[in-house]
Amino acid sequence: MTLGALGRKGWRALVAEHPPRKDNDDDAGMGVNEETFKDALVPLSVLSIEPATVTVEDLDDISDIDWDRLYYSAFALNRAPAAAPKALAPPASQENTTSDET
Repeated sequence: MTLGALGRKGWRALVAEHPPRKDNDDDAGMGVNEETFKDALVPLSVLSIEPATVTVEDLDDISDIDWDRLYYSAFALNRAPAAAPKALAPPASQENTTSDET
């Protein structure tokens, strides 16, 4: 299975649809209603599944702990620190060419 990050706007819209519940420490820590957000995020994050005969709907049959693993992986793809995107990465270092004129 391959998971991918949502775009910035898609992520923010999804988070807004699942605000943290009041007086829930788990929700406050994650910034979302974990009860509903898990079921929304995982299917949106699936890019591909092998074998091809398995569908996103089939994921309802996996264990709760495996679902949580998918959820935390999908969450991390969107929120964990990562390398700078190519568009923002500094150019490859160029060899410093100096001449010694003596």
